[in-house]
Amino acid sequence: MLRISASNGESIECDFSNSEVLRKHALFGFWQPESGGVWSAGGRSALVFEGNLGNSRSLHLELEAHPFAEAFAENGVEIKTSVGHYAKLKITTAGRSVVRLERPFLFSKTRLVTGDLRRAIIRRNVSNLRRNPKISLIILNLNKPLLSRLSAIAAASSQIPVPFEILCVDNGSDAKSLAKLRAAEVPMRFLELGENKGFGAANNMAANEARGEYVLFLNNDAFLKPHAVSEMFAAFQTHSDCAAVGPVLRYPDETLQEAGCSIEPDGHPIRHGRGDTNYDLKSLPRFVPVDYVSGACLMMRRADFLEIGGFDPVFSPAYYEDTDLCMRLVTKGKKVYLASRAACYHIENATSHSAESAEWTAQQAEKNRIIFLERWAQQLLRK
Repeated sequence: MLRISASNGESIECDFSNSEVLRKHALFGFWQPESGGVWSAGGRSALVFEGNLGNSRSLHLELEAHPFAEAFAENGVEIKTSVGHYAKLKITTAGRSVVRLERPFLFSKTRLVTGDLRRAIIRRNVSNLRRNPKISLIILNLNKPLLSRLSAIAAASSQIPVPFEILCVDNGSDAKSLAKLRAAEVPMRFLELGENKGFGAANNMAANEARGEYVLFLNNDAFLKPHAVSEMFAAFQTHSDCAAVGPVLRYPDETLQEAGCSIEPDGHPIRHGRGDTNYDLKSLPRFVPVDYVSGACLMMRRADFLEIGGFDPVFSPAYYEDTDLCMRLVTKGKKVYLASRAACYHIENATSHSAESAEWTAQQAEKNRIIFLERWAQQLLRK
């Protein structure tokens, strides 16, 4: 709950009591309630709230169980309003945080902003959606409507420079989950498969349904940053041998997840820069050849994808589909590129079903590594 009380007795309340929903909504921004909005990038967040508080010279701000406590714990929050209120607030994870805001001028319209003010920009969901798209963004969903909606909203807000569509593929969600998904703020086309086909098969079916010249496979726990798609798209225009491209992936707290990947002779992946706070991304060329990029965010020409048969179902339900796909492209004389100036937040494993334990994940990855190695051992030795 956010309460704003004015010195003249007027007050406004905004119910953010479901902190888990708010955290998910605001994790990568773009949530806009009726009276304001929440935006965030990594650990830096902002809340915008508009309301008429009369000619009040001071405001009493009260935050209960503030859901951004962890994000703000280190540096606190700078609070300003458009009419001159100013204060700094230390957010705590327990109980209530209170601060008094004084302002030098008297106006009736107050716009309250908390957090990183440089990021408090209203990103209206003005997507470049068209009937004849250049790019089809494909998002898979299985009973995670909120996550899928947020991924779609982030994509539509990422300033894609060419006509595009968002194709949401449902892998057998229940009716209640589907209804929530269809309430998304961003126009999407839906492909309902009726059952869980797994990552590879579902994406293959989506690629056949897609209308764009290019397909961008996007996990629903992946959130495109502004200009990411334009950078990936530019790789194809810059390099004639480009068959696939992916962005730099980061965890929600900005920790580097991977900047492209290499493959060891034994089939194990090397995720460049993973967890390395000193990894120098700025020194990389704009487009860097790599062995493969993650299927969490991977862009290809649709015709190329269909020509090589898409993701191989032998790796179903998960792991090594993207690695195998990129290997097939490379053996045809093409290249896979990292777009080092493109970025995407990826929660990683948020799409997994709760029944999929860490043990199951490890076993499935190992099983598919052996299949992958049997197929590509000779090529890996010659690298």
